[in-house]
Amino acid sequence: MTSSSRCCRCSAVLKRQQTYCTGCWNSWGYFVRPGGKYELSTSCEALANRLGVEFNYDPGRRSNPFKCKLCQNIFNSGNLEEHLRVRHAASLRGHQPADIATPPYLLVLHVSGATDASVSKIIQGTYTTSEWHHGKPVYRKVCQDAPSITVLIYYWDGRDNAWDEGWWFSPELGADAVYAYNEATNGSNLPPASGWVVFSSAGVVDDNKLNILMNLEPKKDRHPVGRPSHNPVDKPLSAYDVVEQVEPIVYVSGFCSAAVSCTIRGAYILSAWNHGKPVYRKLQQQASDSTVLIYYWGKPGAVCQEGWRFGASLDDQTVWAFNESQPQALSLPLLGWKVPHDGDVDDKLNISTEPDADLSVEVVWEFLSTDWQPVSREMQNELESRWVKGWDAAEDDDDGIFCVSTNGYTYGIDCHDMRQRNLDTGRSREIRRTQRLQPPVIPELFQNLQRSLQREIQAHMAEKSELAARVVELEQQVDSWKSCQATVADLKQQIYDLESCQVQHEERMVMLEPWRMSRQLDMNVRAEVPLEDGVYATLQKALISACPADHRGDCSYARSLNITGLEQVHNIRLWKSYEFRKEQVKKELEGSRVPKVTSSFSGCSWAKLDSTVNEIWVLHGTTPDKVDLIVNFGFDERLARERGLYGQGVYFTDQTCKAFQYSGAGRQAEGCFIITRLILGEPHYARGPLPQVKVEPLRDPKDTSKGRCHSVIAAPGTPSSNGATQVHRELVIFNGAQAYPEMIVRIRK
Repeated sequence: MTSSSRCCRCSAVLKRQQTYCTGCWNSWGYFVRPGGKYELSTSCEALANRLGVEFNYDPGRRSNPFKCKLCQNIFNSGNLEEHLRVRHAASLRGHQPADIATPPYLLVLHVSGATDASVSKIIQGTYTTSEWHHGKPVYRKVCQDAPSITVLIYYWDGRDNAWDEGWWFSPELGADAVYAYNEATNGSNLPPASGWVVFSSAGVVDDNKLNILMNLEPKKDRHPVGRPSHNPVDKPLSAYDVVEQVEPIVYVSGFCSAAVSCTIRGAYILSAWNHGKPVYRKLQQQASDSTVLIYYWGKPGAVCQEGWRFGASLDDQTVWAFNESQPQALSLPLLGWKVPHDGDVDDKLNISTEPDADLSVEVVWEFLSTDWQPVSREMQNELESRWVKGWDAAEDDDDGIFCVSTNGYTYGIDCHDMRQRNLDTGRSREIRRTQRLQPPVIPELFQNLQRSLQREIQAHMAEKSELAARVVELEQQVDSWKSCQATVADLKQQIYDLESCQVQHEERMVMLEPWRMSRQLDMNVRAEVPLEDGVYATLQKALISACPADHRGDCSYARSLNITGLEQVHNIRLWKSYEFRKEQVKKELEGSRVPKVTSSFSGCSWAKLDSTVNEIWVLHGTTPDKVDLIVNFGFDERLARERGLYGQGVYFTDQTCKAFQYSGAGRQAEGCFIITRLILGEPHYARGPLPQVKVEPLRDPKDTSKGRCHSVIAAPGTPSSNGATQVHRELVIFNGAQAYPEMIVRIRK
């Protein structure tokens, strides 16, 4: 039969040469036909058929009638093809959806059994996805007892025969031998949970005991085999790509450390994805068994180490073994596991894809007396037979409780509470189904336990030696601390003396303040401050603090300068001139709201400043040969350099590194700072160079009656010459009477 005899959309067999079957024509082909309103190109129509694009005949969405089932977005005929080729390229290569929005299929299923014992024994167990067939996943049984028996759950569509469509239990795809069948065709990737027909020796019967359990993992952790949580390789992965790289089941066996062997040894099945890697869950033999996972942890920004772990749950603090593998690897590392997680590598811990002889165990039933004891062989066979048929599934007449006779007693077995009750004596005991190591394995485990204990003893001995060395080290530190107590006392006394000197200096300065109200007489203009005065330390700290922390280069020298001398200035003539100018500025500012200006330099706490005229402390850097002129005659704007960057005035700064540039200080040469009181009044903030200015700028260029400003401030970031910007803060006055030299500071680099 040629390809034209099948529907291009659902592959249904057609009676004559057509493109679509009647159902697909009515829901799809009629709308996208050539010459129609929603006509698609031949290539776009083929892509849409392959990826299951639907047509939504919704009057409210006529402009975007095409719905992509893979991502649940809507498109028009103009942008649909581009979306399918770019967004779902991986799906086209694999011929299967790699990014289905709803609903994803599960990795693991559990089949509870069937009414017929022979069929139940074959199909009961755990299944994992292995491949695709007719657009849906195939689930393969994970066999432990008889690995040669293959059981598949798969979907078969009606392309050859409409009667074949549905889900099947069979030893291989399309085989004549069939165990069970379900006619559900709801389009889901999940096999139906119930409604199965079982093929047994008694004939074909509806079996309400055949159930498929699908609630093994939270939905957020479920991903198709072809959909890891984030792609660990460069190109998109299809379902086939990942199946080839990730094993569906692994076996853990062989240990040097017997302490964790009973917990983590066994078979593990692929169950979920975490941080882009597969998660394996240990197959539990009974409900009371603890959960063990093998998973990868590599969360960005986390403080814990990246790698593979054996743990009770994802992100759990309990970690039995750890492997620091390459983050690019997708598959589970087989060797190199550390047991415990922060210990040495356990060379005998082996992970393989085939059962190991070291993993030899047998299933046993036990009852709890003073400790767990095995039941008799007769009861063992009866309980295990019931387990195979379906433990919790009640028979028609037992309601989950059945009887077993052995050794002359009859016991009632409660499947729900896992207890046995002696019907003759009334005694009730707990029972369990567990694994027991076969005898050949026990001697090796005993030897492994001895080696593990020996390693632990050696580790404790090494830790004891380390602790003893630490005690000796601490005793030496105690002796050192005791010897430092006298030094600490001396330092405290020195601090007290320095603070006392500073208080004495401030008191002396306050007592000297009245000189400003008297005559000069025989008082010297310059008075040397003694070296033991605490003001040296105060000014040293203030000067370093006034150097911005983000200034580098030559500015760094200002942070290591040394004060070699201090002089207090007592010039009554300059002071009276300064006070007179202050009153003038104060009168000119009456009725005006002037923004407050502060200084980053503050080292003279004994003096009071007038904030109403913006009086602040500033620095003026100069060479020693000019100090006498400034101290005796003050700052004279007439001697200022013409065409200065911000006018012909006297320049100051509140930043130590800027004053340092003009101080003349070096390693061999001495420089000077003059700590100055400065009246800024109402400042003019420069927006660029002002080389032509010789007097204060007008307050309002359009209204000269408002008078002039009293100073110019050039803030950092102000455009300077040659396209550069101002780095330091500079303060300019055009009347020398607005500055009073308070103190001379002699410095060296």
